[in-house]
Amino acid sequence: MTVYADILFLINFAINFPVVYLTAKMARLRPSFWRLVLGAVAGAVYAVLMFFPKLSFGYSALAKFLFSLLVVALTFNIHGVRLYIKTVGIFYLVTFCLGGGVMALFYFTGAGAKLGAVVKNGILYMNLPWKTLFLSVMICYFIIRVVWSILQNRLSRETMYRKVGVFWDRREVWLDALLDTGNALCEPFSGAPVIIAEYERLLPVLPPELADVFREGEVQIDEIVDEKIRGRIRVIPFSSLGKEHGMLIGFRPDKTKLIENEQIRDAGEVIIGIYTRPLAHDRSYSALLPPELAVR
Repeated sequence: MTVYADILFLINFAINFPVVYLTAKMARLRPSFWRLVLGAVAGAVYAVLMFFPKLSFGYSALAKFLFSLLVVALTFNIHGVRLYIKTVGIFYLVTFCLGGGVMALFYFTGAGAKLGAVVKNGILYMNLPWKTLFLSVMICYFIIRVVWSILQNRLSRETMYRKVGVFWDRREVWLDALLDTGNALCEPFSGAPVIIAEYERLLPVLPPELADVFREGEVQIDEIVDEKIRGRIRVIPFSSLGKEHGMLIGFRPDKTKLIENEQIRDAGEVIIGIYTRPLAHDRSYSALLPPELAVR
């Protein structure tokens, strides 16, 4: 089989560029376009050099690994050791997924045999029509993007979201809570952490007298006649962007529970701060959980 250096270079560049691009996306790095081109060109040149007999030593397993480290360094210009190691791992993950996906397409369609595939020094060469190459790479690219997006969403929900149960007077409600690292609110006298929750989602557990106070718009604690309810009310000072001296009305429930790792546990002494507006535009959560509650 006749191997054309220019075709070999272009094929490898066309495959290497999506690899470094996907690596950047998954590692949340932002290299310039020209650095991505540099990484793809370096990989393509390495593939072409396989036909120089005097350079055969450069295609051992160790040499290939070292060259991949060089490609990552050239493409992403990373200074931290941990981030560099993480990026190398993602680079290999993307390489295996993309390369394996293309090979799977060739295997199931029989294109590899028809095109006369050649493997030399671990480098694959196929005299591919551009349409076949482009279609194969694009299919695998979108598959990887979709799978990665699903995994990220699942990991995000597992690490950043909790189910919170609020119990008061034999009533209960379960809320989707976001773990909010910026929520450091605590009740000033007891020091109990504060879970901020939407008023409308709390209605199933709020006593009618307390719910009516919020429904009027102006919160007047003095209007609550029941001493037991008034004894549960807490006023929590807070500061936020645009509001330096705010006051949040909250209450002490009978108990609060969290679901973590499919297990229910008691959250201890907690104050529930009542927020009268939606916390999330997409309604993906209705409460904000202080980080200290998630690590108890």
